[in-house]
Amino acid sequence: MRSPDDYAYEGAPNPYESLPVVGFDPETGAITLYGNLSRMIVETYIEDEGRPFLIGVGADDTHYVDLPTMTIREKQPMQGILDGTTIRNLPIPCSVTVEGESYEVDDGDAELTFERPGVYSVTVTAVPYLTQVFTVEA
Repeated sequence: MRSPDDYAYEGAPNPYESLPVVGFDPETGAITLYGNLSRMIVETYIEDEGRPFLIGVGADDTHYVDLPTMTIREKQPMQGILDGTTIRNLPIPCSVTVEGESYEVDDGDAELTFERPGVYSVTVTAVPYLTQVFTVEA
């Protein structure tokens, strides 16, 4: 862990300076946390411990980390299309959530079946896309 003494030289940055940061999943680029931390903590996490953090502004619902360039980018709109009880044109892979249960989709289409008739909210998530919510009547 770094200490204020590590910054006790001419022209050193302020160790207590608040920096915006994002933490991310190193396999997908999904942002897992965001906020502000002191420079001393950020440098300890990134440089000393190798944690997946980047300095910058982002939020889990609107941004992701582009892993090849290690930059924070805005998520793009998803282009899913509801066709009856099938959602087509989904990104591969993605996750579809219905009534708290999540299912992985790896072929671009989610064929939905329901035990009872009704109106259901279906949420689709995938990095690097904005979450898309469908209302499905079964």
